[in-house]
Amino acid sequence: MRRQDLLEVMLLSSDNVAANTLARITFNDGGFDKFISHINKKAMYLEMVNINLVDSTGLSIENTLTASEIMILIKEYIKVDYDSICKMSLLHKRTIQVTEEGASKFLEIIIF
Repeated sequence: MRRQDLLEVMLLSSDNVAANTLARITFNDGGFDKFISHINKKAMYLEMVNINLVDSTGLSIENTLTASEIMILIKEYIKVDYDSICKMSLLHKRTIQVTEEGASKFLEIIIF
């Protein structure tokens, strides 16, 4: 599965498994821990002083950030990849090819 596929699944269906998988594979030489460190450093760079993220799903009660900091994150992502956001927002169904142990399967995701 491609990173773009995981990103679409994560954003469109709020899939926590996809979020964790992205966090693990984003940095080949540090995995999840390096991802968490990176996003916290990026937050400081964006002057998000109240933020502390400890997981990639946002489910941990230890994650802290304000509503205005969430808007900073959204604005930053849109600035970086506006076209992809627009395309994803129009999707109602997405079929993704998954290869596991040499066998290909298709996963269909329906967005409500």
